[in-house]
Amino acid sequence: MIHQFTGRIENNLAGLSDLAKLEATTRGLFLDQLTIDFSYANWFEANLCAALGAILNRTSANLNTVKLENIPSGIESIFKKNGFLSHFGGETRPDYYGTTITYSSFGRGDVKAFHAYLQSQLLGRSDLPKMTDLLKREIARSILEIFVNAITHGNCSQVFACGQFFPSKQRIDFSIVNLGTTIQQNVSNFLRSNLTAAEAIQWALQEGNTTRTGPIPGGLGLSILKQFLKLNQGRAHIYSGGGCWTQSGALEAFADSANDFGGTMVVVEFNLSDSTSYRLSTE
Repeated sequence: MIHQFTGRIENNLAGLSDLAKLEATTRGLFLDQLTIDFSYANWFEANLCAALGAILNRTSANLNTVKLENIPSGIESIFKKNGFLSHFGGETRPDYYGTTITYSSFGRGDVKAFHAYLQSQLLGRSDLPKMTDLLKREIARSILEIFVNAITHGNCSQVFACGQFFPSKQRIDFSIVNLGTTIQQNVSNFLRSNLTAAEAIQWALQEGNTTRTGPIPGGLGLSILKQFLKLNQGRAHIYSGGGCWTQSGALEAFADSANDFGGTMVVVEFNLSDSTSYRLSTE
């Protein structure tokens, strides 16, 4: 089968929905060939390599041949610099300006490795808004919980991550993606109720709500991160099943989509034009 990307694949409902469509149509592919044609694509947000890589990795594991064709030079250059292309038969290219956050995948036991990656590739960057070490540690804990929840709630075998620094747009984008159990499946089973995908994400984002049982609490782990992005005028997206949540500054929106993603995509965007210095209210 051939999947054609067209126009701009961005961190918004349309871009994530396009990746969800690719995930859904390749879910049952076996002993076949998948060609990804970029002929009509003129932009592909580099952090979304995490979602594309998760889909292509599963497609390859199901004994299919994967081909990437007609990649415009600008997109291909980024794919080489962040290491994405090297996983699918392509080359790597040095990133002299340090704008990429390497495309990587992590197994169920790689929590420490993911934490080290997070520190070295994202939270250790000098480009991020100024914040105290304690706040940075809490944001690391928040992102780490997204990873742990992908393993425990999503019951997936691998988690994929990638990011990109955009100097001219003054932002850093970062994605974490898994192809495990969706938030809708988890929450609906836990509540024994048939929620829509958007309703399930809305429930999971409420502080204190969790499908985890036992003495250790845990939700989606976004509380601190949500508060920070609200003040920072950053953005975030969660797309799982056929539902999508978006935060843009203080504004939040939920939407159902026609394209069902068999897993969860989390995108976080830090606003780097913010000159505020941040600390925890308890400091």
